[in-house]
Amino acid sequence: MMEDEPKRFQNYLRRADLLVNSRERLRDLATQATGKLSGIASIRIDTVRDQLNLCIALVRSWMRGEYDGVSRQTIVAVTAALLYFVVPFDLIPDFLLGWGFVDDASVVGYVMAMLAAEMDAFRQWQEQDVKRRDPTVTAGTKKQELV
Repeated sequence: MMEDEPKRFQNYLRRADLLVNSRERLRDLATQATGKLSGIASIRIDTVRDQLNLCIALVRSWMRGEYDGVSRQTIVAVTAALLYFVVPFDLIPDFLLGWGFVDDASVVGYVMAMLAAEMDAFRQWQEQDVKRRDPTVTAGTKKQELV
């Protein structure tokens, strides 16, 4: 069952729709999201961290023309989730320690649930791409070389 759309998410979708037309602004957003994510120390957010990293990777791969297996609507929704994450004054401001990240996580979770099949397809493509670039990679790790 799909959860309800987060409050004000439509506003972020409209902003994201405009943003995906600018590679420079999209690149800046991905960089901001990466920086903010690296500054969050909580170990309890591993799932959200993984989801955000996947969203960032999708936007970057799409922007560079490496991956085109998603619709523009999907890129807009993922961009909206990243915008929501990056903007400090959303429904619950980020300066409210601990709570500010809760609404960000719920928006990311909503988008990931909404786009589960497309995000899984991108994750598989990404894993295959890593293997194509470096055949020594198996199951996410490099094979041990015998000395």
